Amino acid sequence: MQPYFFPYIGYWQLINAVDVFVVFDNIQYTKNGWFNRNYCLYNGKKRVFSINLLKDNRFLNVNQRFLSQEYKRSKIISMFQNAYRKAPMKREVFKVIEESINNPANNLFDYIYHSIMAVCKYLEISTKIVVSSTIDIDHSLRSEEKIIAICNKLQADTYINSIGGVDLYSKNNFRCKKIDLRFLLSKPIVYRQFNDEFVENLSILDIMMFNSKETINSMLDEYELIEPTMKIDDFMVKQNSALFNELLLFYEKNAATFVLNLNEQTKDLFAYVSKLKQNATIFEAYYDNVIVGIVAIYLNNHIEKIGFITSVVVAVEHQGKGIAKTLLKSAIDVAVLDNFMKIKLKVCRNNLKAISLYKNLGFKEPSCEGEMELDLQQIRESIE
Repeated sequence: MQPYFFPYIGYWQLINAVDVFVVFDNIQYTKNGWFNRNYCLYNGKKRVFSINLLKDNRFLNVNQRFLSQEYKRSKIISMFQNAYRKAPMKREVFKVIEESINNPANNLFDYIYHSIMAVCKYLEISTKIVVSSTIDIDHSLRSEEKIIAICNKLQADTYINSIGGVDLYSKNNFRCKKIDLRFLLSKPIVYRQFNDEFVENLSILDIMMFNSKETINSMLDEYELIEPTMKIDDFMVKQNSALFNELLLFYEKNAATFVLNLNEQTKDLFAYVSKLKQNATIFEAYYDNVIVGIVAIYLNNHIEKIGFITSVVVAVEHQGKGIAKTLLKSAIDVAVLDNFMKIKLKVCRNNLKAISLYKNLGFKEPSCEGEMELDLQQIRESIE
């Protein structure tokens, strides 16, 4: 996790929830991030407090940045004194604030790390905290690969991140390494501040100022561990790789959504799948080595150069994840490479969701018979 200066309670919930908390020092500092700033309550409103930094190369890591001489420790302490002079827990909490802010370290990471340890001590959080650069891995790795390497080195079987990182990681990539991926989602936490309307999403210092340690310890458990939803990156797309029995089983399992689209001549699934296997180009989406989506296209009309998409089926539990769109794009790409001029398909005119998908890919409005057409020449010209 990135090092933050007195961050919100979700950060401390995460530290408290895990066996080992890794705080990154060899991570790039970002000016618009929350490394060196946060919000406190001041006269009933949010107010930013921050650490002034020495101007330097914006590509440096956090442990390569330093505090500016313009950073006046006494000034920020005075600001907190004015902001929370009537807070019920001021006396106890101010010891933590003064200890953290008056720390003589000028290195940004060292300074923030000291404040993290001071708050953990106050809240009696005993989780082991490890600095990322001390872990013996290839530190040139980035993002997800680096996290997985750290998990492997620490022999972790579960990785928990804050909910803000839910779009950064693939569940499938972690699962392949036998690591369970979870995200911590804080529940809404409301407490009495002064006599004003409650102001949310403030620094942990605000919670500490208005609540006892016992109350905060209860708040640390107010979260849910969320399992990430599947993303298209978690699926494997293959072409003409499925065995006949795999295809037949897939269509049988999804007959409720598929049979309605079959015409009278092809309601025999065995015969239909036989025809696909023999004549169609089939694109399959796999998850856990099981087919969860299929797009089949006939590319046999080499005279008129017109392809026909005969099947677009995604398992119900995996719909809405972009699988159909990805498979359709694969089919379109192959048709373009084979110099086909058009692709046609038929759709029920009341299937607005499917029509919207096809139009998004460039198909024209459906005819009265539900036929839609895609001009591949326009796609080919745009590529050239």
